[in-house]
Amino acid sequence: MFAAAMLCAVSSKAQAANAVPDLHGKAIALATREPAWMVNPSYRTVAGGGRVTTYMTGVFSESNVFNPTQTVRDNLAAQLRDVYGAILLPPDVEPTKYKWRTKPIAKAHPDADYVLDVFNGLWIYTKYPDDDRHAMSAIFFGVRLIDVRTGKAVVDLGCHGSTEDKYARPTPAQMLDNDGQLARDFAMFIAWDCVSVLAADFGMPVQALPAKPDRYVTNPLTFLLPERLRAPPTTAEPVEATK
Repeated sequence: MFAAAMLCAVSSKAQAANAVPDLHGKAIALATREPAWMVNPSYRTVAGGGRVTTYMTGVFSESNVFNPTQTVRDNLAAQLRDVYGAILLPPDVEPTKYKWRTKPIAKAHPDADYVLDVFNGLWIYTKYPDDDRHAMSAIFFGVRLIDVRTGKAVVDLGCHGSTEDKYARPTPAQMLDNDGQLARDFAMFIAWDCVSVLAADFGMPVQALPAKPDRYVTNPLTFLLPERLRAPPTTAEPVEATK
C-alpha cells in the first residue's frame, strides 16, 4: 500500500532482457557522476525553499559526502561481476563531463570492453501542486551499459521514486533537520529499491539480487502515515516503460 505508492519504479525490462551481452571475462569501466540536484525556482520563496537552495550548495553538492548514484552503480557492478563473470576496472576518479552522449564516454575508456554509466537524471525538490506547506522530493536513476567498440548503449534502463503519497508528505524542516537526515535516508531508500529493480531488469536471478541494508528496508517516511495505513515493507515491482 504505502511502499507501492511511495516508490514508482519504471524500467525498460524487455529491452534489457534481450540486450545484455555475454559479459564473462569482459572488462567493465565504472563511470563516475556528480549528483544532479534541482530546486524548483518557484519553491525557493515558499515553505523553506530558500533554505533548501542554500543547503543543496553545501552537503548534497559534495559528491564525496553523499552520492546515492554511486550506491546504485557499485551494487549493480558487483552483480555484473558475481553473476555474469565480468571484470571490474577501478571506478573513474574524475566525474564524466558528458551528460547524455555515449560515444565520448566510450572513447575515454579504451582499456574497457564496456562502460557502466549510472546517473541521476532528476533529483528534484519542489512543492506539491495543491500544497505549499510540504516538500516533494523525487529522484531518477538512469543506467547505461555502453559498448566501447561501437560507442552505443546496449542496455538503457531507468528507475525513479518520489514522495507522492498524499498521506505522507514531509515538511521542509523535517527533510532538512539533523543535517538533512530524512532527505538523505529517503534518497538512499529509493536507491536501494532501484538496485533491486534494475538488477532484475539485467536478468539476474532473484536469489542473486542484493539485500538492502536494514536501515533502508522500511520507507523512512512511514512515521508520517496514520497508523491505519501503515503496512509491512514491500519491494517495488518493475514495470515496462511506456513510449
